[in-house]
Amino acid sequence: MKKAKKLIAGIMLACMVIVGAGVKSPDVFAATTTAAAGSLEMKTASDSINLNAGQSFDVTFSVNAETSGFGGYLTYDNSVFTSVTVVVGGGTTSGKTDNNGEWKASYNGYTHFLSVDYYKKDAAGNTTGQIADPVKVTGSSIATLKFTSAKPVIKTDITFSPSYLRTNGTDVELKTQKLTLTNSQAKAVTLSLGIVKGNGRISVPVYFSRNDGFNKIKLRITYNKNILAFQSITLAPEVQSTLTQSDYNMSSYGGYLTTEYTATADVNTSGNLMYIDFQLANGMTAYSNNGISTDVTVAIESVEDQQGDIFSYNSATSSVTITDQVHTLGDVSGDGKINLVDVLYVIQYYNNTKTFTNAEKTAADVNRDGKVDLTDALKILQYYNGAIKTLY
Repeated sequence: MKKAKKLIAGIMLACMVIVGAGVKSPDVFAATTTAAAGSLEMKTASDSINLNAGQSFDVTFSVNAETSGFGGYLTYDNSVFTSVTVVVGGGTTSGKTDNNGEWKASYNGYTHFLSVDYYKKDAAGNTTGQIADPVKVTGSSIATLKFTSAKPVIKTDITFSPSYLRTNGTDVELKTQKLTLTNSQAKAVTLSLGIVKGNGRISVPVYFSRNDGFNKIKLRITYNKNILAFQSITLAPEVQSTLTQSDYNMSSYGGYLTTEYTATADVNTSGNLMYIDFQLANGMTAYSNNGISTDVTVAIESVEDQQGDIFSYNSATSSVTITDQVHTLGDVSGDGKINLVDVLYVIQYYNNTKTFTNAEKTAADVNRDGKVDLTDALKILQYYNGAIKTLY
């Protein structure tokens, strides 16, 4: 019994000596560890890359710490990528002369778990299944994941949540990292709206701020039905000969509508796209000098071209102010000016593509013959061009 007690005491003393000498097993830092002496980083060459179908790009993992490996989970959209494969980069390592080993990585496509470990080599130089002691890795890549796109996307995220990092006492902050990647090859169609003020009836101009070419576009137009009453959409002269309305749907509840246009070839026009006409809703008046202000929004719901390219697109909002309409002779639109818009309105009315209020009919009948026809349109055009000095 005395010998056993002495043996136990000797073992305990030996353990204390070992601990006192600073010899300890490698630490494993979890994702919640907070410190700052080392780093574990996921990155790509750029956050703007080719994300079209069949294209590949690399995501690298680099460590700046004394370590023998790390692991963690990746999160990404499975429908975006056809495959994710792992390659070991090797890294710049230095350590004790007897600490020869080899970096190996494995990736589980089902669980999305990535593990990168430094394994010992035996005397013959063959890699064993035993984790080696930590070695100093000086910030270089030690593993690469190759992602291959299954379909074109505008933007996608890849997130890495580290579970562990084996170190030899180096404090490393492990935190979830996210890459937000955008498609450098995506085409774009973006719209802008003019800020409009008018009397009784207004025309909101919609124009391209960028147009890389399309042959089909679907728009959603939203407005306050308690203030505005939708009247019509007029394509701008720049696109009247190329775009055809292929679908139109007005909400039975009011307040929004969708419209779709197609073309036989890609439309690359810059400048104006259309004019959206509104007037004050029934029962609405604008007695104050400042009128009533509200917003009109035009959102692109989808856009396509003949090649099937991926597009980025936007929505645009315009502030409109509308007051009670005051028409003078020739000012059919009621915007206080006599110009080509008034000529266009008369032609549309004559062709039964636009309706007029009584006040608008009176303003359009510039020759005072009791009807609105092309003679009135011609006379307004002549007045606008300075060919005649008076309308009547």
